[in-house]
Amino acid sequence: MNRKKLFYMLLLTVYGLAIVFVLLNDDQEVVSDNKQKGSDNKQKETDNKQSVAMLDLGQPQGNIFSYGLQAEFDTDIAFPQGGIISRKQLFEDGIVFSYRQSIKEDRNYKMLCFLDYKMVDFTIEGKSYSSYDFFLKAKDKIEKRLIVDQPIDCRELTVVFIRKPEMMIDKGNIERSIRTEEVLSQRCFIDPDYQVEKTYLNSEFKEFEDKDRYIPEFYISQTLDKFRLITVTNGGSNYFMTFSNSEYDEPVDYAVIALQDWQQIPINGNMVNAVTVKPKEAFYTELTFPNVEKDSNMKFLAVPMAYKEGNVREPPNVLGSHRIHLIQ
Repeated sequence: MNRKKLFYMLLLTVYGLAIVFVLLNDDQEVVSDNKQKGSDNKQKETDNKQSVAMLDLGQPQGNIFSYGLQAEFDTDIAFPQGGIISRKQLFEDGIVFSYRQSIKEDRNYKMLCFLDYKMVDFTIEGKSYSSYDFFLKAKDKIEKRLIVDQPIDCRELTVVFIRKPEMMIDKGNIERSIRTEEVLSQRCFIDPDYQVEKTYLNSEFKEFEDKDRYIPEFYISQTLDKFRLITVTNGGSNYFMTFSNSEYDEPVDYAVIALQDWQQIPINGNMVNAVTVKPKEAFYTELTFPNVEKDSNMKFLAVPMAYKEGNVREPPNVLGSHRIHLIQ
């Protein structure tokens, strides 16, 4: 009898210790989860601030970068996305572009400047450029004042940073080809009242017959029966450009441009093509790549909400970005 009591007492003791162990581990998981959520929230706050203020990099803790346009050197406050820059600042006094990084590698960059999505020349330190190359070490920064060379009537300024402009896409490297993070942009308004004369590409499009089929928002494909993203192809070959709007209850506007070796080239005869996609609409057009005599970088950009004040998407990246390696 005493043995039975002793057995049950031992059994209850073990059971009780097991419960305490589980509860303690549950508490640790909750604390860990809360810390993780707090870390995630802080990261989101940091990401949201990157387009507005230049961040102090401190000690590298991963890939950190910040960029923007400023009125003067050595200031942490940048012009906000969709903010207004005066004509005097842009064409006379100049504006400062800043790029800072704390990453795990040295990296090349190329900076381009557009007015109403047409590429323009600009001056830095007394020299005129159509594009500006700079190199940053793993933890480094650059600040330069630029002045747009030719004053024109315009509505919007877009400064674009291209990561690794020297890189040629390998065949099948789809992720690198379509990553919008490879292209970072800062968009500001010069004269919000100026009305841009748009050339629409819509007239060249054909609607898909299958209305229930999934169509990507913006895509460069070799075929229409299956969407096959182009990474490497011959100059002079044909391709299909597709658009759709399955997510929004209102029309979506784009400015579509093409760059070959980081110089703007026309699409269907136009340097800038406006595209409007109505809700539930999907269409395509067939176009031809330019002929090349040597390996060439081809880049397509589809910028959402073009020319629309106060409706610039965050983060300040383009919606569609396709980088393609053209060969002879």
